[in-house]
Amino acid sequence: MPIDPYSPCPGGTGKKLKFCCSDLVQELDKLQRMLEGEQASACLDAVRKLDEKYPGRACLQSMRVQLETALGDAAAAESTLAAFLKQHPENPIARSEKALHTAAQGDPLGAIIWLQQAIEACGTEMPSQVYDAIGALALVLLQGGHVVPARAHLQLQLGLSQGRDERAVSTLLQLEGSPTIPVLLKNTLPFEPAPAKASWEAPFQAGLNEAHHGHWKKAVDQWTALASQAGSSPAFWRNLATLHSFLGNYAEAVDALRKFAALEVPADDAVEAEALAQLLAKDEAEGHVDEISLTYNLDNGEAAQEKFAADRRFERLPLDTRPWTEQNEPPPRAAFSLLSRPALASGKEITPEQIPNQLGQLLLFGKQTDREARLELLLFRPELPTAQKLLQETLGDGFGPPSAETVIGHLGQTEHALSWHWRLPDDTPEALRLKLGLEQRQSLVLNRWPKLPLPIFGGRTPEQAATEPQYRTRLQAAILLLQLSDADSTPDTYNQLRRNFKLPELGDLNSAGLDMNQLPLNRMFRLQPESLSDEQLQQAFNRAVVANFALALKRLAPEVVQRPNIPVPEYKLSAYRWLVRTAPNSTAALQIIDEARKLAEAHKQSSASWDLLELSLRIQLGDGQTVLQLIDHIQRQHAREPGVAQALVQLLMQFGLITPDGRLAVGAAPPAAAGASAATPLVVPGAAAEPGKLWTPDAPQATGEKKSALWLPD
Repeated sequence: MPIDPYSPCPGGTGKKLKFCCSDLVQELDKLQRMLEGEQASACLDAVRKLDEKYPGRACLQSMRVQLETALGDAAAAESTLAAFLKQHPENPIARSEKALHTAAQGDPLGAIIWLQQAIEACGTEMPSQVYDAIGALALVLLQGGHVVPARAHLQLQLGLSQGRDERAVSTLLQLEGSPTIPVLLKNTLPFEPAPAKASWEAPFQAGLNEAHHGHWKKAVDQWTALASQAGSSPAFWRNLATLHSFLGNYAEAVDALRKFAALEVPADDAVEAEALAQLLAKDEAEGHVDEISLTYNLDNGEAAQEKFAADRRFERLPLDTRPWTEQNEPPPRAAFSLLSRPALASGKEITPEQIPNQLGQLLLFGKQTDREARLELLLFRPELPTAQKLLQETLGDGFGPPSAETVIGHLGQTEHALSWHWRLPDDTPEALRLKLGLEQRQSLVLNRWPKLPLPIFGGRTPEQAATEPQYRTRLQAAILLLQLSDADSTPDTYNQLRRNFKLPELGDLNSAGLDMNQLPLNRMFRLQPESLSDEQLQQAFNRAVVANFALALKRLAPEVVQRPNIPVPEYKLSAYRWLVRTAPNSTAALQIIDEARKLAEAHKQSSASWDLLELSLRIQLGDGQTVLQLIDHIQRQHAREPGVAQALVQLLMQFGLITPDGRLAVGAAPPAAAGASAATPLVVPGAAAEPGKLWTPDAPQATGEKKSALWLPD
């Protein structure tokens, strides 16, 4: 876009160029054309010369710092930014650049304050650089695990753009749909007005106006000054907690949430506020378990490998040696899973007490020119004594103390306690796998977690905390967090836990008069689907799908499918897709796929995505004949539909049936049974654990959703 005397100053002065830099209009237009022609280096040279000729011009300093940053000259950018801020301390672009620089230096929370100063300095018009900085900082916050501030900045961008910024919409939808982010962090609580006729209503309203304009720091300061007058108001503390969380002031947010929960507020509100406080105070809420790597020197690596091969407590694992060979390092000779007891020959009739637990993994390295043979043991610290005893029994005198120990990661104390890593035999019936898993989950929740000492209860166990009134709300909140993350258990598991502690049970909500768009997202799993109107059901289902709230969808999706007046393409097919994902077994999943396919075809919708879903499942089941028939059907009936051919190729590559160049893979064959393999694959330290663990307040915060390996055309 050409620059003329009536263009706004690109330096954030808030004036037209005619009134601040009329002598630079032509030069700025040339610079703009260079940028549009992607001549960044040449443009930077020109800007530097102009900056020397016209020192102190905000427009030139702004362009210079942005170009130096973009071209990777960090030292020059820092020097230019310092000069920019010194000469124009109130300039919004200078402040926003300082925010981005601060975030790049590893302090994204500190960057929020600089960005707040930039937003406040904008007046009625916001320079594009400041607007862009809001989105850029949101991404850095998200990468750092600061979900609430990141989400708030994205929502601010959407408000400023009136919902037209597609990048902000896309990022926010990815955040909302991430299954690794707790549903409580996805709640949007509107700011509440001051109670009518309160003596402090006017200054409170002034702070509310600032908050609505994105001036969060200014609003916090104004409201904090009212604490002595408004300290008995729930609206005051809830609003203050919300803004502190937007600013990344977690300690202040937690304090405000707990002051809110201590007031005369509805029980659900108090428990949810405490639960949110526990999420924001992760270090306080939970201890951590170290994930460690230990090295043991061996006198004879070959003898050790023979002993492992003869002991059914050591199971050989498939091993990808590329990470070592790519670094020109000798790879391990073998990898093993350490089992707490010998592997079972059959799983057709087993009990939980018989199932071996995977303690950790071993990498066996042979003797090298400059190094003895060695073992590397990867596991969590609580499993170390059992693993060392096992190794001592197997290797005898050839096993000594570790020569090195490294902490390679951490897992939350609760997450570790509620995880299990069984090695089920390959022939274990699908129904039995499901039954054993549900029973184990229930046992851990009801029997192990109550005996776990937790910092949030002052080192007491939940059982002990249940006897002390001051921990009552904290205990209810901790249970709620576990339940919200556990879509696989039955609702009564957690009510049984509450009954054991003599706490109120969490019952269904009366849907009469409920506004589904205002209901806190986390309460949607308590709705009685059959009592909802069609409109309420559609609104609730929409919100649950966007948030990927499994616990709510588990109840809502079946009702959506059976309602006669719910639109098919927008709702019913989406509900069917969710039901496939959560089907109890492959037979049920195939039946649901068939129902959905018939419904799609009856409403003139493509059934390609359902054929692809069935193909994926049939491959896992090892149903070779049906796999071939489905591939032929998809190619003949759907190959011309957009995206289908690519999805088919991607699916076949995913299962190793074809190579990246489209040829049949040598020796390719579908797996013999769903979930079956010769052994549990080698787990990379720090990667996600196996299914069967709950999200807990101390769990690592992911920065984004793991995308499905299969793209489907709808």
